[in-house]
Amino acid sequence: MNAHTDIKQDVPIGRRPPALLKNVVAMMGLVQLMRDRSPDDDNLGCFYGYSGYGKTEATRFAHIKTGGPHLEIGESWTKKDLVANLLFELGVLKPKGTLSEMTRQAIELLSMPDQPPVFIDEADKLVERNLIRNLREIADKSRAAFILIGEEALPGKLERFENVYGRVIHWEPAQPVDIEDCRKLAERSGIVIDDQVLEVIRRASEGRARLVVSNLNNVCKPFMAARGLSELKSGGDLPDFINGKHPPRVRRFG
Repeated sequence: MNAHTDIKQDVPIGRRPPALLKNVVAMMGLVQLMRDRSPDDDNLGCFYGYSGYGKTEATRFAHIKTGGPHLEIGESWTKKDLVANLLFELGVLKPKGTLSEMTRQAIELLSMPDQPPVFIDEADKLVERNLIRNLREIADKSRAAFILIGEEALPGKLERFENVYGRVIHWEPAQPVDIEDCRKLAERSGIVIDDQVLEVIRRASEGRARLVVSNLNNVCKPFMAARGLSELKSGGDLPDFINGKHPPRVRRFG
């Protein structure tokens, strides 16, 4: 499969297909790279970027496409929680045993032929909660592909652990949305809007897909409905778009 040209939108019934933004395509490219790697290559990939760039949506899409386990690391997880949740995603509904026993079980399951990549969301917390070495052990011994998804600072955090950092064979930085991405998001929201206004929204949203969607659904739609507009064009009145920042405090005197 060419991940950049042959992405089909297989999604569960009742759920809208995600917009095929550039970060979704980039994630699928990373998945394909991990699948095509040589048996002698290391098996970690990293998808990282600023909050709101659409990493989670891209990860969900890849999870649906591949069927690979998807973990979102919790704030309070222990080492045992990490392995137990991984086992659950691998089909073990009631994981039990010591940490070492569960780790061996996870390694055995992940060592099966044609194992799809494992997606680790909120991977920054692996470092912060000192879980990264446990993950490295499972990855090393199983040889399954793992894709770490996290914030812009994730590569720098991983650099502190040379035996993990050196095993990453590809770093894929998430990108801010461009005008083409914004067109797709507007179409998905069912809004007719011209490119000049979309560019205003893109800049107000600082290139963050999440904020673009909020501006389209929570700002544009009510604004257009209140005025009976079927299309939003430049040259006319525009709403005040949100930028994700709280309003300044109003100082009161007296």
